[in-house]
Amino acid sequence: MPSSDSDNVVRAYVYVVAWSKHGPVKIGLTNAPIARLSQLQTGLPYRLRIYAAARLHQAEKAEKICHVAYAKAALIGEWFEITPAAAKKLLTTVATSLDPAFTWWKPKNLAAQLNSLPPPRPGTPDSPKPKGRRQLAVSELQWQRKQGWR
Repeated sequence: MPSSDSDNVVRAYVYVVAWSKHGPVKIGLTNAPIARLSQLQTGLPYRLRIYAAARLHQAEKAEKICHVAYAKAALIGEWFEITPAAAKKLLTTVATSLDPAFTWWKPKNLAAQLNSLPPPRPGTPDSPKPKGRRQLAVSELQWQRKQGWR
């Protein structure tokens, strides 16, 4: 007996990851958001954050719809020059239409996770903007001292 398409549908997460609220974002597919975030973080100079992850049936289809919708903003691979808020809005619409019973991923202990993150490094997209080049060097030195590097 051949299997139908609905038999092959697996629940997975479609996620939106970025290092800044201004973008760019990665829209991808995973079964384990934290493990995937860890894989993506390797080799990146900025701390990534999961802005949204929807668990739903037809996750592959939802991911493809999101990629097609933002094709004009595509960078490399699954990275797009859009804001995480815009990506989450589209993901919400797509997930609701494909699987009205979808759920949002929530980390087990969000407060502890956020408190464990170091402050943004000076010169990164979400750090406060220094007044000049000398101020940037001073801010960098202060940040390194807080981290125990100097």
